[in-house]
Amino acid sequence: MSESKLKITAQNKTDRAFAAVNKNVRRITNNLLSAKGAFAGFLGTAAAMRFYSMAQESIEFADAIGKTSDKLGISTKALQEMRFAAQLTGVEQNSLDTALQRFSRRLGEAANGTGVLRGVLDKYGISIKNADGSTRNTMDVLNDYADAMKNAKSQQERLTMASSAFDMEGVKLVNTLSKGSDGLARLREEANSAGAVLDESLIRKAEIANDKLAVITNRISKGYNRALISVLGTVFDLRTGEEKLN
Repeated sequence: MSESKLKITAQNKTDRAFAAVNKNVRRITNNLLSAKGAFAGFLGTAAAMRFYSMAQESIEFADAIGKTSDKLGISTKALQEMRFAAQLTGVEQNSLDTALQRFSRRLGEAANGTGVLRGVLDKYGISIKNADGSTRNTMDVLNDYADAMKNAKSQQERLTMASSAFDMEGVKLVNTLSKGSDGLARLREEANSAGAVLDESLIRKAEIANDKLAVITNRISKGYNRALISVLGTVFDLRTGEEKLN
């Protein structure tokens, strides 16, 4: 099967999964919120919540990618590729995200003529602005920075460059960037070959779905509590706590 057909099949499966989640959640919620279905809803809630938790975990994972990429000012594809590249070179995800956030902030400062990164970029001849005067894309500057690190005269110079761009957290990225933009491109391509990159459209769907799931989770939680109280009420006198006699 071709790569394009695989992507279409994966997308269709994802769409069906979202539809299944919505359908089952609506059914569960309606049962829980109706007095007639309270007891049946209570019995099925444990299994339903397990299913719901698994779906929510997957959606929250994709949702977090979207929100992080927006915060860093890079595409969801670039973020996932960089996370994969970092992992292969021994850098934890949180360390990478923090380093990229600092690089993006310092790039913004440099574009305004301030900050520790401005002098370093000038030293290595790395442009901050496009021809039209706008600030260059973060990943484009990072690729140039990786090439400069590759051509550094010593490992100590690379460490200094990493510290200037990413702070001490970013020193861990020396191995990720020391082979230059070509080496980084190969690592990023491996992420795609390994199927470690979710489509942008899927991630944006997950962001919308996660907002809806938050509302539904609240409804299910309340419905579960109502069902539990209803069941307990058939067994105990809720005013006294004494067990009811048959």
